[in-house]
Amino acid sequence: MLKQLEALVSQYKIADLRIPAGTQVLRIHVSQKLLPVGGDPKKYQFVMYAPQLSFAPASNVRLGATVVFPLDFNATIDTPVVEALPGQPPVTLIAGDGTPITVGQQRTYGWFFPADPKITFNYTYA
Repeated sequence: MLKQLEALVSQYKIADLRIPAGTQVLRIHVSQKLLPVGGDPKKYQFVMYAPQLSFAPASNVRLGATVVFPLDFNATIDTPVVEALPGQPPVTLIAGDGTPITVGQQRTYGWFFPADPKITFNYTYA
């Protein structure tokens, strides 16, 4: 199992954070992969991994993830899929269902959950 975990996290970036006492807000840019789908130059899959979004793996930890697409992003986006990382318990969403909202005219997706997620977007350019 250790070898599988090492192989899985080897593709992620690592950051050491030193946080002074007090309330802090951390913005974490997670590893992302953009993959073509089925050889179609207009179809892509965007996969976002957040393997260590939880710095304190306890049942009362609440995590949030937000994905904002640029103003000029002209593509049809399928409903995103939120799932657990391999070998992890299922993701229980506290809030968020894959329905986009508009923030500053930008298509935005957001979730709130107590687990480290894998979020997949499939989209097709017009």
